[in-house]
Amino acid sequence: MIRTQVEIDPVIGLAGFNAVRRLQADYAWALDLKICVFPQEGLLNYPGTEELLHAALA
Repeated sequence: MIRTQVEIDPVIGLAGFNAVRRLQADYAWALDLKICVFPQEGLLNYPGTEELLHAALA
């Protein structure tokens, strides 16, 4: 198993998360990839971050 962290924030949005999800699907035959999303700039510092976190967790 591999665990990776993916940053989310209103500037980046879910771009990195979506890219890692594609890798997760493409290499599911070879590895178990766990994704940990986190708001590097803080959960409450920028409007929209909490919504992005909810979207990624869904």
